[in-house]
Amino acid sequence: MSSELEQVPEPSRRIYELTALYEISRILLASPTPEQLAFDALTASMGLTGSQWGIMWRAGAPPGTLHHLRSCGRPAPAESLFTLPPEWVDLLTDRQQPVILADGPERAGTGVAARGREPPASLAGIGAEMLLPLSERGSFLGLMALGPNPLGRAPDPFLSDLLASVAQLIAIALGRQSRTPEAALEQVPPTIQAWRRQYPILGEIVGESQSVLDLYEHLTTVAASSCTVLLEGETGCGKELAARVLHGLSPRHDGPFIEVDCGAIPENLIESELFGHEKGAFTGAASSRRGVFALADGGTLFLDEVANLPLKTQNRLLRVLQERRFRPVGGEESLDVDVRVVAASNRSLREAVREGTFREDLFYRLYVYPIRIPPLRDRRDDIPGLIAFYLEKCARDNDLPVPLLPEEFVEHLVQHDFPGNVRELRHLVERSLLRSTGREYLSLEALEEALSRTPAAAPDPTEIVPDEEIPEPVPAVETEPETVSGPDGTVEWPGRAGVERGVWVVDELRRQRFNVKATAERLTALAHARPDNPPPLTDRSSLTYYFQVECFRHYLEQGGNLNQAANAIVGDAIRFTDTVRRRMAGYLDSAALVLADCNSETEAREVLRSKFLKLPEDYLTVLDRLAEHLWALKDT
Repeated sequence: MSSELEQVPEPSRRIYELTALYEISRILLASPTPEQLAFDALTASMGLTGSQWGIMWRAGAPPGTLHHLRSCGRPAPAESLFTLPPEWVDLLTDRQQPVILADGPERAGTGVAARGREPPASLAGIGAEMLLPLSERGSFLGLMALGPNPLGRAPDPFLSDLLASVAQLIAIALGRQSRTPEAALEQVPPTIQAWRRQYPILGEIVGESQSVLDLYEHLTTVAASSCTVLLEGETGCGKELAARVLHGLSPRHDGPFIEVDCGAIPENLIESELFGHEKGAFTGAASSRRGVFALADGGTLFLDEVANLPLKTQNRLLRVLQERRFRPVGGEESLDVDVRVVAASNRSLREAVREGTFREDLFYRLYVYPIRIPPLRDRRDDIPGLIAFYLEKCARDNDLPVPLLPEEFVEHLVQHDFPGNVRELRHLVERSLLRSTGREYLSLEALEEALSRTPAAAPDPTEIVPDEEIPEPVPAVETEPETVSGPDGTVEWPGRAGVERGVWVVDELRRQRFNVKATAERLTALAHARPDNPPPLTDRSSLTYYFQVECFRHYLEQGGNLNQAANAIVGDAIRFTDTVRRRMAGYLDSAALVLADCNSETEAREVLRSKFLKLPEDYLTVLDRLAEHLWALKDT
């Protein structure tokens, strides 16, 4: 389900596998109740596969009966239990690998339905794509169902083996709890209030929704370990707060908590900021300076917006995470460091890996325990409580009395989409408070004025948008994507195969200002409108995949001249030349890093081909030429 796993070199795969299995086994064996075990198991499996939701059942009597334990990412099924047919009980009891329920565009013939085994109606109806059987010593103990993943791909052999090992660990833990006294199994899952009584610091995360309860469980589950945590979520959703709470829950709470915004530091200073420098290491280094890794020794280092790190710095960060040692810039001796790293990103690191702007091996070093912080629009039930919390706080900070909170004020904000999330809500409340000074209640007019001053949502940072462009909604396409007439007069899409598909991708990106998101949305809409004749590609990852290799092709055709290659791609859209040139340079830097550890040109050629296994054979010549070109540059 994760094509990145297909591309990770064997040593990195094994390191990732051992790390994942160790952390998962430690967490599962510490789960005190079946419900907590189910939550931890689903979290681990969804993190490995990228699935959007998961459900776990526990087997009961008579044979084949499944009792619902826990759901993550979606509501619980309407029926709390159901019964599997005997043949499916036998299949799942003997099965060691994940079961793919249905075929998809990239998994033709792999689903159980394609092999004559139709899924039971009880399973088919929930829309699951994969099942993980939970069996121990020939006994069927339970079942996990995982929903769709954004990429829609079946697991490769490596991921299948890893998931099978995870399922065995879950079965062992579930079997252990099945043998404990019944009283221990009937513990009631903690409520929000119970969590806050046990861990008062959790009260800093305001809310009463299921999303907040899930976040509490995540943070308390992983707090005691030293494993790396990756917080993913939109800007302003509370990633820094979650990192601070995680630090406060951990055994390191008496140590330092150091935060660094990886996107706010100039590229030429980022390594000095992280690792420090010696006097005279570079122009302007008048004295030695400790970096944040040294400052955070014994505590927690929060790397915010880690996706913005330059590729060279990513390589150094990877080594620190592996070896727990680093060398200051200009220094001669390496220093040992005991730091728990919590990273955060407001963009998908998976997408960054696909675009070539983030290292795959570093991705798997950070992706030990991922936690998604939901956007505010996905937990609207928490908005009234947040309004009251920030109203009191802002009044106290500004030495003002706390005004009454009209019901229509709250209702107005509950309907707002909050592209800036919790941070935007706080600013709206504070502006409304200041505009309502002297009144006994918050003014709805003050809120409407505050909303009118709210800036438009920033463009998606994963997309190619010119720096000088004012953030605004992507305009509608003025013309339809290009089609051609077939021999029989029917309308056909160009680019069905080979290099023609890459040329078509570049044309479509050019028509949408090289905005991948807008292009994908437009093509997806056309696919729904024309189900009998959809475009050849619609998803962002595939569009980026082809655009990357098209950048390579133009670069080679222009004799390695970046400017000429960018000009060739943008055509008449010359205002986007700088943007495309920068993206092309990033792709080339990423490819060069991939080949840095190769020992021969032949190995470099094979490694580069493995990075683009999904491309048509027409592109093999391009990849071989690029490997030859980069290998020659390596020796100069």
